[in-house]
Amino acid sequence: MKEGSGIFGDKRLVEVNEELDTTEQHETKLIKKSGTKRWFAIIFPLLNIAVAALVVYLSMTSEYMDFNDIFAVSVNWWWLVVTFAVIALYVLGEIWRHQILLHAATKRKSFLLGARLYMYERYYSLITPMWLGGRPYQFYYLHKKGFDTPQATSVTVSIYLIGRVGFQLVTGLIIIFFMHRYSELGGGEIIDGAVWFGIAFNLVLSAGLVFLCFNMFLPRKIVDLVIGLLSRMKIVKKPDLIKRKAYDGIYRYRITMRRLMRRPWTLLLTLGLYSFRYFGHLFLVVFLYAALWGWDWSVIPLILLGITLVEYIASMMPVPGGTGAMEIAFIAMLGSIFATPQVLVALVLWKILSYVVPILAGLGFVLQENISDARMRKKENYSFDESADIDYN
Repeated sequence: MKEGSGIFGDKRLVEVNEELDTTEQHETKLIKKSGTKRWFAIIFPLLNIAVAALVVYLSMTSEYMDFNDIFAVSVNWWWLVVTFAVIALYVLGEIWRHQILLHAATKRKSFLLGARLYMYERYYSLITPMWLGGRPYQFYYLHKKGFDTPQATSVTVSIYLIGRVGFQLVTGLIIIFFMHRYSELGGGEIIDGAVWFGIAFNLVLSAGLVFLCFNMFLPRKIVDLVIGLLSRMKIVKKPDLIKRKAYDGIYRYRITMRRLMRRPWTLLLTLGLYSFRYFGHLFLVVFLYAALWGWDWSVIPLILLGITLVEYIASMMPVPGGTGAMEIAFIAMLGSIFATPQVLVALVLWKILSYVVPILAGLGFVLQENISDARMRKKENYSFDESADIDYN
């Protein structure tokens, strides 16, 4: 008998069997992964619907939210039309800002992608405590769309940093110029303490973020510390690989910021777009005052100061959208400007325009994305089944 012949001597047959075993194991893993994705595709939209419904319900069923007052007072509906027009303008401005920063980091331009990034950021920020959910989902969505980790990190951090600087710029100017009129607002010892703590908290947070983003040494040390801790807790399995990706993200982010620094007009444009968006958000209450009482220049500084401090207080609350604390702060700050029924009407309309509408719009984007992904998976499975039925004999 020749060497290598026979049932047990055929080395080629053994190699083929090993390859088949490996292929079967790989296919089994793919099937399990596909099943996990299928369950995730079912649970994820249902979870979003449940959370969004809960947040909207808690926001709109507070003891201060009385919808009967809306029909008990006269409203100039033309000012509400102006309010919706301003909202549309600053939403378009935010989409443009996201598109500019996306192009600066990845050299890709897409209005639809910029719109999705903005809507997801707004939606997940409003349904998570302290508005922390927007940026992580932006990163996840970019990664799902084929951007590598450094690119996704660069886009996400650039959007957040520009937004944070713009927020601090707008609110800082309002506090500098109008804080001397703080005594004219309502409040109390608890509200006063929360206001000053909120101002200090946001200043420290903004300064720390700017320092971390431009410092060359500290971010890498923080990455080493966090990944090392997660590795010791057995949460991270490949710490060196994750560190390299994090370092690449930091490096890519710095390249993006250098590109923006070389184009100061682009940097100023993105800051200006966010500043316009935040001023528009604050002026919603001014327009609501005009709808209820008529236009009055003298109350604009007080309204801007009051709603800025309300946002400061809400940003520290460990509940989605600052629910509860925001309503109390709104009535305490602006109760001296609006009469009793009007302040409740303004609160209801402001919550609907600033929170309920963005949450429902963002939920619509999430559900549409899940339906689109489900159709794509169905097409892929159908193509796979057709190829599996081919007879090669």
